Amino acid sequence: KDGNKKEGTITMEFESISAKLGREKNVSDLTSYGTFVLLTSNGKTETHKAKDGVKFCIGERCFLGADGSEDSGTGNSSGSQLSAFGESLFFEILAEQEGNYVLNFVKNPQHLYLKLASQPKAIYLGDKAGFGNKKPEKIKKIFDEYMKCPTLDFSKYDTKTKEGLVQVLADYSAQCKK
Repeated sequence: KDGNKKEGTITMEFESISAKLGREKNVSDLTSYGTFVLLTSNGKTETHKAKDGVKFCIGERCFLGADGSEDSGTGNSSGSQLSAFGESLFFEILAEQEGNYVLNFVKNPQHLYLKLASQPKAIYLGDKAGFGNKKPEKIKKIFDEYMKCPTLDFSKYDTKTKEGLVQVLADYSAQCKK
C-alpha cells in the first residue's frame, strides 16, 4: 500500500474449500474470504488487509483491495457472517490506466467494477440490485456522481462489459483528469 514491494509465498482464500468439497454442513463460517492476504517471506508471515488498498500479484494476475459500493444483488460479499457490516475485498485487476482500474471479484467475475484513483471505493455500474434490477436512470445517476465529470455521457458506454469500462477509463483520462 505504501509502494513497498515485497516478495514471498502468498495465501489467499476467496471461498471455503471445505464447503466446496462438502465437508462443512450447517457450520456457520466466520472467515472473511477475500478480505486479507498472507505473505510469507524469510520464515515470517504478514497479514495484509484489503481495506488498506494493498495490491498484490501472482504471476500475471494482480489484485487490489477496495471497498465495493452499489453492489447489492451481486453476491459479492466475503461470505462471512460479519459481511453485513461492510467489508473491503480483494478484486482482480482486469485493466489499469493511470492508477484507475476495471475490477471484478473472483467469486462472481461477471460483475465488473470501476475504481478511480480519486475515489475511495470501487463502484459497480451494472444493473443488479438487492431486489431485481436497477433502472438505467439510477445507474446514470451513480455514474455521474462517481465520475464527477460532466463531459462523460453515460449513454455512450456499456458499463456491464470490460471493454465498455476500459473505454470509460480512456475517456476519463483524456477529458476529465486535471
